Amino acid sequence: SQVRLFRPLLDVKKQYLIKISKSIFGKYFKDPSNNNIKFLRTKVRNLKKPLEKSGIKYEQIFRSIQNLSFSKITLDGYLSKTFKELIKKSNQEVLINFKKYKDLNNDTKIALINQSIKELKKNYYDVRSKKVENLIENLDKKNFKKSTLGGCIFFKKDANLCLKVEK
Repeated sequence: SQVRLFRPLLDVKKQYLIKISKSIFGKYFKDPSNNNIKFLRTKVRNLKKPLEKSGIKYEQIFRSIQNLSFSKITLDGYLSKTFKELIKKSNQEVLINFKKYKDLNNDTKIALINQSIKELKKNYYDVRSKKVENLIENLDKKNFKKSTLGGCIFFKKDANLCLKVEK
């Protein structure tokens, strides 16, 4: 279940948001959390003036963020298609088509392994990248027998890479 977050007023200037708020609600409230530097959004806002002084305009940053967002949507679509083609879940194990897996680039392998663990264990968080990269290195070795990662045992089974929950 993927959450889609829509922020339709994100590119509207603050002065207009204040005007809209006063017009519709009759008042405008200042959110005190907007000044709390423990939040990333506050840290980013605090960077706006120094960046503009150095010649980087807010609009450029905003366009870059939008472009990255579109790229993420495209990448997520590709990964979802790849996962459906390569990952099969049966009983208490996940099978990955090993021949097709070997043709993937490293980043896609990392995403595929993380997704496989999530499918098996219903985990929300990804495993640390370095640990996944170590597993990928081990999988490339001819003498690979089995390995553990994220509470799962990885081993080869026929033409597949198999995952089972570690007991």
